[in-house]
Amino acid sequence: MFRLGDQMTDVTVDFEAFLGSWRESVIAGNPSTTELGRRFAQKLVTQWLDASEAGTEIVYCDGAGDGGIDLAVLDVGSDDEADSQSRFLFYMVAINLLKDVMNRHQLRTDNRAVSEALARVLLDDASRDALLGHAIELIDTYFTQGSEESVFEEPAFRNTFNGDLNAFLKSERFGKSMEYTPKLMEGMALTKRGMGRGQAGGPSAREVIAAVLQ
Repeated sequence: MFRLGDQMTDVTVDFEAFLGSWRESVIAGNPSTTELGRRFAQKLVTQWLDASEAGTEIVYCDGAGDGGIDLAVLDVGSDDEADSQSRFLFYMVAINLLKDVMNRHQLRTDNRAVSEALARVLLDDASRDALLGHAIELIDTYFTQGSEESVFEEPAFRNTFNGDLNAFLKSERFGKSMEYTPKLMEGMALTKRGMGRGQAGGPSAREVIAAVLQ
């Protein structure tokens, strides 16, 4: 089943036709690269989470000039702090992991290339599970107190933000350097290495993802 425009359909469509229809509202009006990334991220994430803009806080974490679409999403629908933390999704992690696969296979990683690559991955069950499964595992570890790569062990979270998780996650420098978020960077490095290892003689997650991109 695909989403064409604002409607759902169970009609099988050609990938290029689906992609063109899905991107129509994103590329309308010849937007700038920054605006194009913002529109794409907004549409993709809200549809993936089946969330309304009113109940979802989107924090953009894009590095200057890299053409990426890194962001974090906070679902504020629950008043329970633990539940809210478990719902917090670093979409920037999934994009970062995808870019790593693309770089290792010498694929373009400009804005359009990443957009199209992500669309292909999300439409394929095996590659989608490989990418999002590792991203979710990393996120779970990051929000688990006591783990070595935990947000609660980030120096800036403890020393600069005095334990204010929401303020820390929304800070402009979040996720941009080893100096500011070493635990997140270490977690992503470990995950990327893990994605390169096959399981039970099968292909690695990196190979599964790359297969749909080439």
